[in-house]
Amino acid sequence: MYSKDGGFCYIKAKDDYIHIGWFRGKYINDKYNLLFGNGKTIRGQKVYKLDKFTKETIKHYTQETLIFLFEHNDLMRLRKHNF
Repeated sequence: MYSKDGGFCYIKAKDDYIHIGWFRGKYINDKYNLLFGNGKTIRGQKVYKLDKFTKETIKHYTQETLIFLFEHNDLMRLRKHNF
């Protein structure tokens, strides 16, 4: 999935779960302690069932990622213009 400010996740179907890869997972608040991985920036989330809690976590990670992207891109624009 992408926003105009950059990609924020990918979704991959596995045999017994859905894998969501959060492109900026290293930088977002993992208040549910569900993200895993030790790559440069991507963190994963395994979804086994789509219940109320899981929907809440996906919403949280989506919001956190978009906030990060907007703040990061605003900072890059400011640096580009020497502000």
